[in-house]
This record gives sequence, structure tokens and C-alpha cells, in this order.
Amino acid sequence: MSADSNASDRPTRIGSYEVHPLANWFPMIVGDQLEGFLKDIEEQGQQSPVVLFQGKILDGRNRSLAACKLSKDLKTVRFEDLNIDQSPLDFVISSTKSLA
Repeated sequence: MSADSNASDRPTRIGSYEVHPLANWFPMIVGDQLEGFLKDIEEQGQQSPVVLFQGKILDGRNRSLAACKLSKDLKTVRFEDLNIDQSPLDFVISSTKSLA
């Protein structure tokens, strides 16, 4: 597993992907919540693809970290292929707010 970071909850790289700066506006899950998430990914697999923008992780840092830690293949989709009417910033805010 490779997660480079200035702060543990805002990595700059996860596995082979850089993290887009917009993704790091919000912290990642940690501790017991992360352990539960890892267990779920291990048992159920990755349900939603990680969204890439400019070749970097825009949404799905926790999924990326889980796949990396569990040595699983990462499912990805390009932001441009989502065909949504949102800016990358609006997408990140909307995606993160839905988790709260």
C-alpha cells in the first residue's frame, strides 16, 4: 500500500494515482470507521467506481485506499464520462455532503 501525505487524512497519492486537490477539501475516514469500511470492501467488493479527473482521484479516496490495502483491482470512471451537468468542484461537494 502506498499513501503519501502531508496529513494522514489528506493524502497526495494513493496507490498509482495522485489525489486531485479538490478531493482533499474534505478529510478521509479513519480509525474504526476505516476498519469497518475495509471489512465491507473485502466482503462485498467495491460497489461504486472511483471518479478520476485529469487522471487524478476526484471522488473515492477511501475506496482507493481500501483497494490498495486489500490488493484489489480498482474500478474507475473518468469524470468526463459521467455526463453530468456539474463542475468538478460541485461534484465533490455534492458527493461528500451525501455521506454526512
